[in-house]
Amino acid sequence: MRKPPPNNLSAFRAGLLDRRLVAPVLAALVLIVALGTLNYAFTSGLWTAIPVEYCLRDDDDTATYVSWIVGRNKRVPPEDCSVYLIGGSSAREALVSGPSLAADVARLDGKSVSAWNASTSNQDFAETLAIVDNVPDSPTWVIIGIGPGRFTASPAHSEQEVVGIGLLMRSRRLKSYVAEEYGHYTSASTILPGILTYLGGVVGDRFSSDGAARREYDAFKYTLKRSYSPAQKDSMVATWFERAYPRFRANVDYNLAMLEQVVACAQERGLHVVLVELPLNREAVHGRFDEVLARYQRPVRAMAAARGVPYLDLEREHALPSSDFHDLVHLVEPGRARWQRRLARELVALMARDDAESSAAR
Repeated sequence: MRKPPPNNLSAFRAGLLDRRLVAPVLAALVLIVALGTLNYAFTSGLWTAIPVEYCLRDDDDTATYVSWIVGRNKRVPPEDCSVYLIGGSSAREALVSGPSLAADVARLDGKSVSAWNASTSNQDFAETLAIVDNVPDSPTWVIIGIGPGRFTASPAHSEQEVVGIGLLMRSRRLKSYVAEEYGHYTSASTILPGILTYLGGVVGDRFSSDGAARREYDAFKYTLKRSYSPAQKDSMVATWFERAYPRFRANVDYNLAMLEQVVACAQERGLHVVLVELPLNREAVHGRFDEVLARYQRPVRAMAAARGVPYLDLEREHALPSSDFHDLVHLVEPGRARWQRRLARELVALMARDDAESSAAR
């Protein structure tokens, strides 16, 4: 008597119960759940339950520090008005500290604000967009630092921020812009590449010969004691044109477009956005950057005017002396306090104008 043909459903069930398959399937499911949980912990800010000193890969790990600050504020939004200075290393070295800026504002106006320096080494405008897309939205002022170095970043470098390689943040605005405008990262759905790169760095640091579980964050890389001489600063101008200018020329239009996305995102979220020229050692460059400055300042000024955004140059009338700079763009101790006080005065004036306009509208 012939046996009946095997039932396909029964065979499928039997295959699922095969011990040789159960273990790898369960392992895959556990891995998927673990990776999803890890992605959620970072994108939601839950990871900031760990104190920042245990998250840093080294003492000047600006990317992790800023990611942690923004993640913490996303998880527990500040109660009072928030202010963020956002930029590259020039902006990082331009403030004494966030709390010090808040104290300057309070002395001038009596207004209570919380302030942070959300600037990182070599920060590009894609990373700036990720920050603007993640800070709490009410009421918040974002001060976007502008300078020649910010327009040298390449698309390949900038767009890695879509998957969190740079800052540990997910920006839907950045992802959609890069996918629609350039056709890149269209299928990216997590920032796991950035998270895993970061965790690999943490593990590497902890197992290094001087690895320590706890790191004290050092906001400043440059000090007055280690500043360059006038002759060295002069030679840096030629070095910049030799090394950085080709990248500036190739990428300035790309970065101008990315900057406009930053401003648009901020305005659509209801944030108060201000553009500010970052410190430049005008005594040392002695007019040799005029063409470079004009190349990005003209379109930035036009964009700011069209969008009704303040565009500040704190040194237009009274440039800081070369002695306030470590090199061409990084301030040291005396210059930080001076530049910060100028920024505080402008910020107080802008806040007062905004309050007056709001009162008139009401």
